[in-house]
Amino acid sequence: IKTRAFSRYFYVYCDFSENEGAKCKTIFTFGYGYRQFFHMSPSSLHPVNGDLLFMKFSVKARSDAHILLSPSPSPEESEPVYEIVLGAGRNTFSDIRRRRRAATKTSAYTKDIISGTEQRGFWVRMNHEGMISVGHEGEDLPFMQWQDPDPLLILYFSFCTWSGVAGKWIYDCSSDNDSGAIEVQPVLTALDKLRQALLTNYDVYSRPVSNASQQIQIYTQIQANHIQLDAKKSVMTVGCIFTLEWYDEKMIWSPDNFDGLNVLNLVHHEIWLPELVNFNAVGKAVSPLGPAAMRVTSDGKVRWSTRSHLQTRCQLDLTQWPWDTQTCSIELGFWSQTDNLQLILFENGTKLELQKTSSEWEVLRLNAETVAVRRSWLSDLSSDDGTDDTIPTALTFTFVLKRASFGYIYVLVIPILVMIVMSLASFWMDVLGKEKLATNCLLLLLLSGFLLSLDSSLPAPADHAPFLFRVYSLVLAVVTCATTITVIVTNLTNISHVRPPPRFLCDILSSPFIGSVFCLQKPKPREPDYNQMNEAGVEDSLSLVPECDSVANLWWTMLAVFCDRVAFFCALFT
Repeated sequence: IKTRAFSRYFYVYCDFSENEGAKCKTIFTFGYGYRQFFHMSPSSLHPVNGDLLFMKFSVKARSDAHILLSPSPSPEESEPVYEIVLGAGRNTFSDIRRRRRAATKTSAYTKDIISGTEQRGFWVRMNHEGMISVGHEGEDLPFMQWQDPDPLLILYFSFCTWSGVAGKWIYDCSSDNDSGAIEVQPVLTALDKLRQALLTNYDVYSRPVSNASQQIQIYTQIQANHIQLDAKKSVMTVGCIFTLEWYDEKMIWSPDNFDGLNVLNLVHHEIWLPELVNFNAVGKAVSPLGPAAMRVTSDGKVRWSTRSHLQTRCQLDLTQWPWDTQTCSIELGFWSQTDNLQLILFENGTKLELQKTSSEWEVLRLNAETVAVRRSWLSDLSSDDGTDDTIPTALTFTFVLKRASFGYIYVLVIPILVMIVMSLASFWMDVLGKEKLATNCLLLLLLSGFLLSLDSSLPAPADHAPFLFRVYSLVLAVVTCATTITVIVTNLTNISHVRPPPRFLCDILSSPFIGSVFCLQKPKPREPDYNQMNEAGVEDSLSLVPECDSVANLWWTMLAVFCDRVAFFCALFT
């Protein structure tokens, strides 16, 4: 294969089909998602055999090669398209779909139909009746076909693979032999010659070492620039830049042979890449490495820097919420070949671009260490025969995060302080008035609303409760008791009593010590005076204990006030 140009995709000259002069295009894909669409060539839309559409291509991928045929470029998820999947289900079957990732219209058992080590050719044909056929290159009969009763007018196509799967596609091959033209060899630059020498027979699926038992040391560095912790889902999200370095023995060259070129820039998945995974990832974001350019020097050193968006599980301790400090980690290791690969941290390999992130969390520390990962599924992958007792290791990055709780003071702390003061003040209100009961009922409604709001924003830990939850619950219990006492006290004062309380209670209430401690004043029955206002009566009306017309009711009212004062001190020291 001779490289023609370097861009997101490559124009190459290759021996695709039976024509040696076939001029083709090549594209590399990784993961699921149709990111680039191509317009059908005139030869594909108007083939000589009279079909509505005919296209040829070849693919190299270990499984799940996706071809999308669409009436428009970049169609929406719900728009009708034709999606053909080769080697689905771990390269065991193929199918045709009417929409992206929709129900299968037809399928065929095609075990090992595609390969991760060799390019294999296929063709797709669609006639005017809507019959879609898929077959092998060089064979006339299709191995899979389906007729659409309402055919689509196909004008665009695209390629992709699946999560964690890389693919190399060769398509749009046009022959020049039928015109009688003489093939002219293109003029290759030093960069073209270097790429041809290094990448022609390069196998991206084999480790780049001369000795199979040799271990590859991969140096890594992480630079975190955004951290977000979702307490409801117990998920930490880290936006960072990963930098990896290793030596590739297949990428060593002499700069003198290529006009002094000592640096080569490559696209993602043109050469071997380590299968680095996040062991405690959430969802499908297992691989922390995304598509990015690589820089290779003449001594074989490969440097790869890529942006990553990691989501990991985090065991939260919300006991001191919202003044809590959380410790979360990212466990990075290799999916396979753990004995032949070693992940090493650069000196000063952990960097924080901003100590204070744009979220409510502040990063106190970022540490890294190598720890053993004891997972049964990982041990099974590391040892093919099950006899290897080596424990896989992971490079663990530990983040110590502190919540910025200043805003919670205004939202949660000040309101609870106000409600505590109101609850204590209710014990000093008039025992005969209705304001006391109304205040307690209002506090019950406010506390219940705050607790429901907190419960909807935070998870319910199985082994502990947040500090602020306990405070609100305690105040709610105190207000409930205060409301109960208010009901009892109101009944004591509103019922007309014939007899005073027991003698020992009257002795306690009339004690000077009790009166000074609980702010009680022993009132006297008011003498009826219809001609003038008695100054003593005015003073008695200002007494903390309301006046009663009878001695018995007077003592019961004084007992009610005493109960309020006792409840006040109990609530104060709770």
